[in-house]
Amino acid sequence: MLLKGGAELLNHPDVLNFYDELLQSYSPPTEKKIALFLPCSAKKPYSASKTHSKIKNIIQRLEFNHQKSIHELIVSEPLGIVPREWEEKYPAAHYDMVLDSWFPTYNIPKIRKKCGNNIIRIRDSSHPSIVPKNKIIKILSERVARFLIKTEDNYVHRIGFVRSSHREILEKASYISNIEIDFVFDTSFVMDVIENKGTFYWIMNGMRCQESLDRLFNKLCTT
Repeated sequence: MLLKGGAELLNHPDVLNFYDELLQSYSPPTEKKIALFLPCSAKKPYSASKTHSKIKNIIQRLEFNHQKSIHELIVSEPLGIVPREWEEKYPAAHYDMVLDSWFPTYNIPKIRKKCGNNIIRIRDSSHPSIVPKNKIIKILSERVARFLIKTEDNYVHRIGFVRSSHREILEKASYISNIEIDFVFDTSFVMDVIENKGTFYWIMNGMRCQESLDRLFNKLCTT
């Protein structure tokens, strides 16, 4: 069975059952002391995607005991949080949430991409679906915050390798729960990548480009 739709999936019985089980019955493995929050992917299970495959390679480059301490947690719309070991559990590998405003190039003001001597410019425009997007982020942030509170004593450090809406969800969840998350990307890093490679490059390759993966590796090495 494939769950497919938009914001209504947040309250689908199977989604709510998954979330309730996560909060009520799930406990992270005791040896996992570093929570690594990752983006979901269109391809399921997540580990089959190009981005997650590259992230896995980064983790495998770490010293073995350090690898074992990292717990991969996927930020998912509509599920909230999916532990890596649950990625094939229904419905984590059986949904397709379609939101046309979820990664909106048209909501980025005056995007500029350098392409040889040409400059492609995309102007900002309003879009009616931005309102439900904000509501979705609010709902998911509150759900993720409950997970952060539930697992407060399980982790000694939390790292967010996310951007766009996934980052918004984690930032708001961190604020609600008062539990700190150390994000891999900062504004200066993103602007450097955009300046050197262009906005289109960052939009299409940001999570799996070498610059990002190197930064993730360095963050993990020093944590």
